[in-house]
Amino acid sequence: MNLSLEFQNSSMANDTMTKIVSSSLAKLSIIISTCLLGLMANGIICYGIFKKKSLHLPTYILISNMCISDMITLIAVVVNGIVDHILATERSNPNIYSFNISCKLFIYLLATSFAVSTFSLATIAVDRYCIATRTRVKQPLPLQTQWKLRITIASLWLGSCIINAPILTLIHVSQGIPYQCDFPHHGSLYNTLYFTLLFAISYFLPLTIVIIMYFKLGLFLRSAFLRRNRINPLRNSRKLQVNRKRRLSMIKMMTAATIAYMLISVPFVVIVLTTTFLGTSLSFITQTSSTGLILVSTGFTLSTFSCIVNPIIYLIYNDALRKALPLWLQCRQRYKRIHVSPIR
Repeated sequence: MNLSLEFQNSSMANDTMTKIVSSSLAKLSIIISTCLLGLMANGIICYGIFKKKSLHLPTYILISNMCISDMITLIAVVVNGIVDHILATERSNPNIYSFNISCKLFIYLLATSFAVSTFSLATIAVDRYCIATRTRVKQPLPLQTQWKLRITIASLWLGSCIINAPILTLIHVSQGIPYQCDFPHHGSLYNTLYFTLLFAISYFLPLTIVIIMYFKLGLFLRSAFLRRNRINPLRNSRKLQVNRKRRLSMIKMMTAATIAYMLISVPFVVIVLTTTFLGTSLSFITQTSSTGLILVSTGFTLSTFSCIVNPIIYLIYNDALRKALPLWLQCRQRYKRIHVSPIR
């Protein structure tokens, strides 16, 4: 009787482990294929910007900086997915020390690159507003010189590295099977205070800046257009119309990219903050509730897709970027295309 019961328990444990391995392998396959697509898309944008000298403008350099941070995010997601898969399939106690180092490093890289991307979007919004509202041609711009642009980009990375540094002390491999990278609860004050401040700086502050800048920019462009028509309705030459369309196209592109990135990142932010305020961990939520597992998986999957959507938006809206791509990637058309210079 005891032998039969032990055999049944062993069989059930093996079945459970088989399901865990199959689920983890399927998840890893989706992660790798999605991240490879994102790496190619962001790599193409970076290639187009650095190849074409006419695109070496502040807005495009900041776009390439965001693409690089997204590529780092995707690489970190792949490596973290591999680590999670190895941990999920471990039947005995794994080498916790080495896996702890891997979890800390790649979660830190993921969080840092996320902050760089949101900071880059806010910086681009400020730059577009300053360009559009410039009243004189010789009026200096915040990012007009190379050294200012380099200092700005370096500051974005340095600030992101600093504010995410405490994550290195928070991330651990969860105790108990299945093992996974997690941030356990270190006390209500520490966790709640840190993650609230982190997302206030790396998500809500850039989001506020973006909303204010694009709202003010929309009001300025509307008033400028009405004033120009009121003074001289026939003054709008073809050149002025083309320049206006180019500027509006760039603003539309960056507005669409910002909305897409920020909205897709909402579930990730909500999951981490909810877990923090509830005083629990991700492993506890995913292991005790199937709904929690689905929500957490969906949130982190969407955060990966946020790194893929923006390159597609850039290529849809920006003709200069499309023309900077290698010939084998350009959509060939039979009719003659009108030359459009890069949008300043």
